[in-house]
Amino acid sequence: MLADQHLIVTSDEESYAKVAAEAALGDRPSLADESATRDLVGKLAEPAAAMVWSRDFACSDLAMSQADQDAQDEANALVARAGGVSPLSGLVMALHPDRRLTVAEQFESAGQAKENLRARARLAVGDAPGRGGSFSDDLTLTTSRTNGSAVLLELKPKERTGFVLSALDNGPVLFATC
Repeated sequence: MLADQHLIVTSDEESYAKVAAEAALGDRPSLADESATRDLVGKLAEPAAAMVWSRDFACSDLAMSQADQDAQDEANALVARAGGVSPLSGLVMALHPDRRLTVAEQFESAGQAKENLRARARLAVGDAPGRGGSFSDDLTLTTSRTNGSAVLLELKPKERTGFVLSALDNGPVLFATC
């Protein structure tokens, strides 16, 4: 417990909890030290909870390669139909107090963000190979836009209760594909 920061650090690995606590105390570098991560997180209002994948970590953590071959083939076809995508250089999923979900996807440039906007929006409400069903079963896309080098997707859960953020925090997540 880091009482001065009003934080509780938890992990299933003691070594990671120690590293996270040291970063929170300013005793070691953190994601906040990376300008691209600060820029991406700075595009969000004050969320109630958020998950950050810095650099290309989203590409491996949420990768379609975790799905079976049939799901990977389906995902490749869906990405092609959506117009193709560029690799992410960061990702944030933020749940707001009103249960609205913002997905901010960082790219190398504003041009890449504009090129990815339509495809990423289509994928966010399309089929969810490797997970089953469709993202639109649970979420409604309310807006999609670019902000500098980021694509911002605003999604509203269809259910008034449930675990919106934790339902998307592990792979495979097609709209985070690289």
